[in-house]
Amino acid sequence: MGTFRLLRDSRFYLAIMLIIGMAAAGCIVQQPTHRRPPGDYQPERIKPVKVAANLSASPESYSGECPALIKFKGTISVNRPTTVEYRFIRSDNADGPIHTLRFRRAGTMKVKTTWQLGGSSRRSYKGWEAIEILSPVHMRSNPAHFKVRCKGDRPQDGHRPSKRLPDLTIVDITLNKDCFVVVHAENNGPGLVPKKVWKSHTQDSSSIYLYINGEKWGGKTIWNFDTDRNLRNPGGIAVMTSNLKVAGKARIKAVIDHTNKVVENDERNNAMKKTLPCRRFHERPHDRGDRPRHRIRPSEVSRRDVGREDCISFNPQTAMVKKIQGSWKIVDGSHWMFDFGGKKKEAKKALKIIKKYQMNQSCFVGRPDPSFQYMLSGGNAPAGAFAGEDCLSFNPQTTSVKQAQGRWKIVDGSHWMFDFGSNEDEARKALAIIKKYGFTRSCFVGRPGPSFLYLRK
Repeated sequence: MGTFRLLRDSRFYLAIMLIIGMAAAGCIVQQPTHRRPPGDYQPERIKPVKVAANLSASPESYSGECPALIKFKGTISVNRPTTVEYRFIRSDNADGPIHTLRFRRAGTMKVKTTWQLGGSSRRSYKGWEAIEILSPVHMRSNPAHFKVRCKGDRPQDGHRPSKRLPDLTIVDITLNKDCFVVVHAENNGPGLVPKKVWKSHTQDSSSIYLYINGEKWGGKTIWNFDTDRNLRNPGGIAVMTSNLKVAGKARIKAVIDHTNKVVENDERNNAMKKTLPCRRFHERPHDRGDRPRHRIRPSEVSRRDVGREDCISFNPQTAMVKKIQGSWKIVDGSHWMFDFGGKKKEAKKALKIIKKYQMNQSCFVGRPDPSFQYMLSGGNAPAGAFAGEDCLSFNPQTTSVKQAQGRWKIVDGSHWMFDFGSNEDEARKALAIIKKYGFTRSCFVGRPGPSFLYLRK
């Protein structure tokens, strides 16, 4: 046993001495380490960012003294560190200022806002507000619905109050010689239509609203087309000539006071439906002694005409900048038109632009949640230059609708101008509008993150 242990220890010391000798002689070679070449770096894969948003209204249903204050509380959640840009959007198409949240880690942050509405000119209201995420992804939260009913409203059980009330009704729907829809309205009495119909210029002012073939088209407010206030007195008649042009034959429905701003003697006779043919497509060239001319086909007019346009009229002369609920807005009377948040200078510049071009119509494609907005001046594109404006030029003749990365866009060559997401119909509608008015410039106030956008020639 002692001999074996001695032999084993001898071999161990012999091996140690052999290794030391080889190292001294430089015979041991270090094994190379496996390193990536400098250009072969492969970063760690980062998981895609996910954002979730939720919003609720409190109270969801309000009945009492007005104006009412609706409070909205929500949350925004992310799955990893990121910066989120968001804003609040509303059913009246008002967009709030852009806010920023910086997440240092995955988690949830709370957000909140308020909306005050209701008063003497607005007896009841139904609406919603939502969170729109602008970056790093584009998405929207659930709409937080609410309804407001101010004390003293007329009951909805069909009871007729004893006071003398007006009775607005549609008398007739016709087409003029150019096939535009014309609506004749009358006040059957026995009462007067309130003066506030002409004085209160709000987004939901009393109006005549049109439908074509069952689809919403738009219309005009009473204060806009009945400037002489003919409808105020019992027996008074007013005529509204719309921009809705019929190609061939169409089913037209007209509704007066569709927002129920006027308390009436009879609320059941506010609508009329008629099927109207455009005779221009069937008359012979010599029916009226005209010289022979090219006969217009319905298909040609459909390609050339835009059709339904959804516009809200306002008076640029009375528009002004006001600070309401801590936010700078452009308003016309009690109508909140554009919201600039804390950007007073941008609000004032946008107002100067509106007055410079005499813009008097704010128009939309795809309400609610419009995907495209534009301004008109007397039914035409704003024209001319404004000192210091920020515009991008494009050619309306070469613009087109294309699908890129799964989203429908209006493009001019390689320039992506407007994004419509999955809505191809609204993209093509917007393109038809661009070509109809001959817009050549897309203009901004306050880039990046512009607070006001418009198109002009």
